Amino acid sequence: MKSSLIKYIVAGLGGIILASCTSIRSITDSIQRKDRSPQVEKIAISDSVVSHSIAIGQIPYLKFKALEKGSFSFSKAGLLYSLDGGETWIALGANMSTSVIGIGDSVIWKNNSEMTPASSEEIGTFSSTGRFDASGNIMSLYFGDDCKTKADLTGKDYAFSALFSFCTGLVNAEALELPATTLADYCYSGMFEDCINLKTTPELPAMMLSNGCYSSMFKGCVNLASVPELPAISVANGCYNSMFEGCKSLTDAPALPATTLAKSCYSSMFEGCTGLSSAPVLPATMLAKNCYSGMFYGCTSLTAAPELPATVLEDYCYSSMFGNCTGLKTAPKLPATKLAESCYSGMFNSCTSLTDAPDLPAMILTTGCYEYMFYGCTGLTTAPVLPARILAVSCYTSMFMNCSNLNSIKAAFITPPSITYTNMWVFKVNPSGKYYKAGDAKWKVKGVNAIPSGWGVIKCRI
Repeated sequence: MKSSLIKYIVAGLGGIILASCTSIRSITDSIQRKDRSPQVEKIAISDSVVSHSIAIGQIPYLKFKALEKGSFSFSKAGLLYSLDGGETWIALGANMSTSVIGIGDSVIWKNNSEMTPASSEEIGTFSSTGRFDASGNIMSLYFGDDCKTKADLTGKDYAFSALFSFCTGLVNAEALELPATTLADYCYSGMFEDCINLKTTPELPAMMLSNGCYSSMFKGCVNLASVPELPAISVANGCYNSMFEGCKSLTDAPALPATTLAKSCYSSMFEGCTGLSSAPVLPATMLAKNCYSGMFYGCTSLTAAPELPATVLEDYCYSSMFGNCTGLKTAPKLPATKLAESCYSGMFNSCTSLTDAPDLPAMILTTGCYEYMFYGCTGLTTAPVLPARILAVSCYTSMFMNCSNLNSIKAAFITPPSITYTNMWVFKVNPSGKYYKAGDAKWKVKGVNAIPSGWGVIKCRI
């Protein structure tokens, strides 16, 4: 976890690793030949065909409408597409292209009955040569003609993971239906990652989430201006991890109603959303490991932090939560008295506009609890009172490092400061200032690991 914190301070978070792809058997012998032309399923003209066409017209297949002339391809064999509303279906081989589609024309998609991706395997990835809008029911890729009644992804981990990743032609997805109410682990992870021209999103109706289900779903969608509602009140490990990371055009965040959190559920959720000017209300009182870590890292337009009512913390729960939020002026109250390992590590790292630090009432410290907490907060002049008497390993490591205007610290600890507890904690603070020291503290140490060399010392009751 120390390396994770260093990444926040130095280079930011990395991306999510998705499951590897495996090849799927071709759906027709003709596709297996070197002939790369699409194969057409020919249907005889008869009364039964007419009635079949009417039935097909009532099925909400996944549909792409071309906004400019182009073609589509899919990374795996097993899909069928139609250019005439479902009267004729064409089998598409892996990484093969459809016929060229004109502006305003549409293509619909369904799976072939022989296409059965294994559990923990994504179905595949679309790409296009032109811009398009997506609509219809995504379930037609799995269930074909029966998609209308399907809302369960049980056993289909990674189902639609990376489905449109890096598909720069996708513009609107608000009419796209993701009807599943029972999700599977990582089912939508990275689904629209780096769709840099995507402006609208589909609705996400599920109330019960699964591990990593929405992780990195819209990561890197730099033109995304609106977000879907997130009504779920039951979260899961990593469910929203990096969901909107790098969405620079977002100005508002969706409501997050959950009160009991799961591991990494919101970690890096809005990291790098430089246009985000307000944070959602965070009502949770039951936290989990890494639940908020890096949540708003690099949100440079954020000026005020949301309230954080929890009084019992978990490991790394607030780690780098507001790191590099250079516009942040107001910090939340931090009422917790029961700390956890590295719970506040890097929380306000490089928040250069922050002038007032929140109170830190905890009397019992834990490993790394305040490490890097105010690193690089150049607007800070007075440190929060530090009432704890006994130090813990790395509890104050680099806590005020590079706070170049800090000139006042009041700390009650009687443990002799050293590299073990206070390593570089006052490195490059203001060269002159006052240190208020507990009257019964017997240690006499100065330097970057103790009392700044040029500061005066005042003994008092703290």
